[in-house]
Amino acid sequence: FVKKNTQISNFDIKPIQAGNQTSFQISFASEADASQAFFDLNYWKIGDRYLIFGRVSTRGSLLIGTNLNVSNLPEKEPRVLFEELYKLFNTVESLLSIRISISHSSTTLGHAYIQFDNKTQADKAL
Repeated sequence: FVKKNTQISNFDIKPIQAGNQTSFQISFASEADASQAFFDLNYWKIGDRYLIFGRVSTRGSLLIGTNLNVSNLPEKEPRVLFEELYKLFNTVESLLSIRISISHSSTTLGHAYIQFDNKTQADKAL
């Protein structure tokens, strides 16, 4: 991957088929490369689609209370909103994903889901 003068190399991509959709699991050589990709490439627009990255939980399954639903967000370009939410919630360890609801016209719909690896970290984010 190359974006904004940042190059991320030494990664492995594995397709995962779920019904009629295909997603991809990407394994990076280092945590630094994974963090760089999470920030630099999330909500990067390709054609009429957005790349959305999330991290895999170290425990395998998530517990109740590890997701935050953030609402009443301003209507913005998704990448701009992602950067703002990332700066706000990345201070907490174990941020796994930021999912922003997007309309067909590529604007945000006013809410996002922030996922953490454990309930303690989600509680700290509040």
